[in-house]
Amino acid sequence: MLVKFLDLFRYPSTWKGIVTLLTLAGLKIAPDQAEAITQAGLATVGAIWMFFSDADVKAK
Repeated sequence: MLVKFLDLFRYPSTWKGIVTLLTLAGLKIAPDQAEAITQAGLATVGAIWMFFSDADVKAK
């Protein structure tokens, strides 16, 4: 079970989801900086989309 969970970290879609959740958490913690937090989260997810694909991950 733990191996399967850790294996998911090889996929860019997992990282996109993590960044999205952290962005939402940041909005809750610092609502006065919502615009900056949103821009940083979107830029990070955009970079992951641009440079990585789930199809690039080799099956074990």
